[in-house]
Amino acid sequence: MKTRYVAVGVCPNCGKEFVRPPVCTATACDCSSVTEVPLHPAVILPSRLHKRLKHVADLAGISVADFINAVIGEAAEQKLKELKISYEL
Repeated sequence: MKTRYVAVGVCPNCGKEFVRPPVCTATACDCSSVTEVPLHPAVILPSRLHKRLKHVADLAGISVADFINAVIGEAAEQKLKELKISYEL
């Protein structure tokens, strides 16, 4: 399995999970009546990689999601500095 970038969401009525391509921001669930389900970006990792990242995150006392977000944020910041691009959050 490869790392996949997707959009995920859970129906607030029935709890059904939806996985869509990353460009999607919402989908519809037809559990009772048509319910809009907002989607958010996510990364699906191979189990071996997830296990390794979980070990490091546990050592730091944070969740795997927070650890991955911090690593991606730091990498993006370094790349922007390398490209001499300034940004404001």
